[in-house]
Amino acid sequence: RNAPRRPPVAVIDTNVMISYLFGGSTVTSVIDATERDVYTPAISPSLVREFVDTVKKPKISRRVDIADALLFMEEWKSFALFVFPGEDVHVCRDEKDNQVLACALQADADYIVTGDEDLLVLGTFRGITILSPANFSAKVLNR
Repeated sequence: RNAPRRPPVAVIDTNVMISYLFGGSTVTSVIDATERDVYTPAISPSLVREFVDTVKKPKISRRVDIADALLFMEEWKSFALFVFPGEDVHVCRDEKDNQVLACALQADADYIVTGDEDLLVLGTFRGITILSPANFSAKVLNR
């Protein structure tokens, strides 16, 4: 007998989570799919820190309640695969993008979901498929 297939693991980039807090419909389907165990999200300490720092920026905190955003992150961390990347990655010029790649490697992720062009242009990274929220929704969530 075959072992049961685990749900795919996906690193959801900070920009997708912020978009969710703004109420973006495509990203809402991506985030809400975790409740159906369609995929397992993965996160690392540096990505949590980036999220917290981002929601505190004035242009974001004017549109999003910081307390709600921090509560969202606490809930996300409670069911996400929490990893501590051991390998430094230097593929992108933006260090924040490299942190996403490092998290995905450590989590043995199947996907990275991002709106960041610097990551999307890579297409794949060491066997990890990099998709926009719309493409992740179409290819993974709606199978």
